Amino acid sequence: MRYFEAAADGIVACTATGRYRVRETLAHYESAWAGLGFLRVNESQLANLLHVTEIVPWFNSRYVLRLTGGAELEVSKTYAKRLRSALKM
Repeated sequence: MRYFEAAADGIVACTATGRYRVRETLAHYESAWAGLGFLRVNESQLANLLHVTEIVPWFNSRYVLRLTGGAELEVSKTYAKRLRSALKM
């Protein structure tokens, strides 16, 4: 599992093999999967930190996470502090 994303048709789990619709909310996965390396990076996405290949500093105290498979997720300013804390940056 690389990341979860809120899409127009509901919550989607993005994996190496495709995108799959899931039933629970992002808040559910955020709390239930936190011990597995998942972290909220913005209002609509949770990233699996184990799949992060690069962290790119971005504008206004934000970051872009590059994941295995080529996906890029923007870490909002609100969640950047949590990322720095989780990674001890």
